[in-house]
Amino acid sequence: WQTLLVVLLLFVALQTCNLPGTIFLNVAMGCTFGYVEGMGMGLVSGTVGAMMSYMISNRYGKSVCLALVKRLGMEERMEWFRAEVAKNDASDLVLFLMFLRVTPLLPNWFINILSPHVGVPAPHLALATFVGIAPQTFIAVHAGTVVQTLVATGHNSPVGVREWVGLLAVGSCLLLPLYAKRSTRAATADAGAAAAAVGDPLTPEMELAMAKAEAVYRNMRGGPPLRQRSVEPVR
Repeated sequence: WQTLLVVLLLFVALQTCNLPGTIFLNVAMGCTFGYVEGMGMGLVSGTVGAMMSYMISNRYGKSVCLALVKRLGMEERMEWFRAEVAKNDASDLVLFLMFLRVTPLLPNWFINILSPHVGVPAPHLALATFVGIAPQTFIAVHAGTVVQTLVATGHNSPVGVREWVGLLAVGSCLLLPLYAKRSTRAATADAGAAAAAVGDPLTPEMELAMAKAEAVYRNMRGGPPLRQRSVEPVR
């Protein structure tokens, strides 16, 4: 238990301070505790550390974060992140954050410290972090179990193609619901625009112009001019 406590505290401290080294702790947990315990501790520790970084940044670090982003020349990335957060609803935002955790589009430290300043709610980030770090945690813990197997039996059991394919599949699956929702919204918007273009009633200006043209035509033929009348909209 002392070893477990030290590893967990060290993991949370590294994740909170956004320092490298957590991947080696995941390997160590896989080697020491096995798949189930290693995965559980890695996911919980990674999520807790990320949320502590989020809360510290939200409470004390806004000016420091903005100055750091400016110094590193990452203002465009921050504005892109802010725009993506603003245009996604709750469920889409969780999927988007999961995707960011799986892919290297934005560094994890960048997501942790800037999320409170671009409008990401804490529960959304916690859920996205817990699920999003699962693939990389699995790979690291698996590597630890490989080391344990080598030490115990002397046989080699490297990370195979199956594990990498699984990692890619997880990342792709995280994108599918978001893509489906956006495609559905686009199709609905196009259908609504087409229906509006076909079924829109005539404007008052168009009605008046048509009535005047018809009156002139009747006068030219010698008949009595028609009184202006409103045209019923097409339903």
